[in-house]
Amino acid sequence: MKPEFVYSVPEELGSTGQATAEREAEALYSELTDRGARNMTEIKIEIKDMNVIASWVIDGERYYNN
Repeated sequence: MKPEFVYSVPEELGSTGQATAEREAEALYSELTDRGARNMTEIKIEIKDMNVIASWVIDGERYYNN
């Protein structure tokens, strides 16, 4: 089962920012599953100050990669 994908993108980045967040989320999901991650409930991509901040939740614990 795929986790919930959550995106936090400033309005001024529009559809380009949203598309970037979606690509980042899919790439992170693939990377984590390739490494054997299971029980993911959420992948969150936040674009803040032109930086991508990624986090994910596995077994109720949040991890960050930025």
